[in-house]
Amino acid sequence: MTSATEFYVPESVVCERMGITPAEVRELRGAEGGFWKKGANGRILWSVEGMAEFASRWALSASESTVVVQAHSEKKTLVVARVRTARSLHVVPDGAVYDARNPVWLWLPQPKGALFARGMKVAGIQRQENPTIYDFAGNPDRPEKGRRFPRSFGKW
Repeated sequence: MTSATEFYVPESVVCERMGITPAEVRELRGAEGGFWKKGANGRILWSVEGMAEFASRWALSASESTVVVQAHSEKKTLVVARVRTARSLHVVPDGAVYDARNPVWLWLPQPKGALFARGMKVAGIQRQENPTIYDFAGNPDRPEKGRRFPRSFGKW
């Protein structure tokens, strides 16, 4: 017996494509059977339709300000000045000088701050409500790759 819906997309791919953590996906994915199911060894597998539905559900649950900012702002090239926490970096616009008393922040969608090195270029989208805060937008040299993180410490 073959079902019309095929479940073959690993949940890690959903996390990577959406740019959110596994915990955030678990919180919003809903009941098993509709768009995802457990595969071998308890691995969560998604259908393509389920990924699309999840993306729309996640967009509705995300804050309006973040969605508006990402839809209407341009990406800027920034340089990492300091890794502040696993989810935040101090950055400066390309060519500017770092001022620790008035830092410019870049927020990461996943706790992967340890992958960033001082002097590394990163793309950011400025928040409209606060000009000193940016949201992570990926590699400025490869914007077509989306919001991917560095492959290893300091390297895209």
